[in-house]
Amino acid sequence: DDDLSGDLGVDIDDGHTALADYCSSSRDGAFSLRHAVFHLVKSGRHAEAFELLNDFAWVQSAISVGDDEAQRRATIGNLIRDCVELGIYFAPESDTPRFLSKAVYALSYDPNELASQVLARLGHDSKDPLGDTIVSGSNDKTVRIWNATSGEEQHVLKGHSSAVVSVAIQGDTIVSGSSDNTVRIWNATSGEEQHVLKGHSGWVNSVAIQGDTIVSGSNDGT
Repeated sequence: DDDLSGDLGVDIDDGHTALADYCSSSRDGAFSLRHAVFHLVKSGRHAEAFELLNDFAWVQSAISVGDDEAQRRATIGNLIRDCVELGIYFAPESDTPRFLSKAVYALSYDPNELASQVLARLGHDSKDPLGDTIVSGSNDKTVRIWNATSGEEQHVLKGHSSAVVSVAIQGDTIVSGSSDNTVRIWNATSGEEQHVLKGHSGWVNSVAIQGDTIVSGSNDGT
């Protein structure tokens, strides 16, 4: 309200521009890591925002903001939420927002898992029949399959006895890793559990699938 703010009033667009300039000049500062994407897009600088989202080192720093797992999960969640609200979550210029949604629990537990989580998803072809599908793992012990276009929940996969911290998808196969120390294989179309892989003695923080091969990484050091 101009009458109330007087000379202290700031035009919203000018404010976004000023904050975007600040973020660009201080990319690695805590404020920039939390808010750069939001203010860049709000000021019309989409290309710069996508440049950050596609910069591995910047994303690694951004998801590391926070003193513990809960704070990092909030940081990652806020970045995902910003991308949704800004209308760039499904933008073809960057897969990062959708990737973070799939790996939020593993990355909030250990941001250094970013590289392995990226590799875990390289086998997924976005043009396959499941290209419009989102798969999420949760602290509620479930894996959920969603239609990315409609937002409709298609399947709830139950079987894990603890949090699901990593997921990977290839074709019609979903692989999940959990803090119950198991890896589980699911049919993405039917939602049926196909196999339970036991052997780890610690959390399974990362999983990858390529062809007929599944690779898992765990807190047990293997």
